[in-house]
Amino acid sequence: MVVQDFNTGGVNDFVSFAGTSLHSFADVQAAEFYDTRINTTIITDAAGSAVWLIGVAPAQLDASMFKFA
Repeated sequence: MVVQDFNTGGVNDFVSFAGTSLHSFADVQAAEFYDTRINTTIITDAAGSAVWLIGVAPAQLDASMFKFA
């Protein structure tokens, strides 16, 4: 999934990892990669499914932006 307008300060924007190998924010942090060439954080689970957050750096993310159940 590619997300171009993820609002890191918003209350309604979140990514759901329910049913994946990612069960906590620590898992997300371990699975993320930041591509500086395209200013994108890419989070990939164990099955190879990925979320691309365009224009978002890892430092902008926090646990409230993710759901795990």
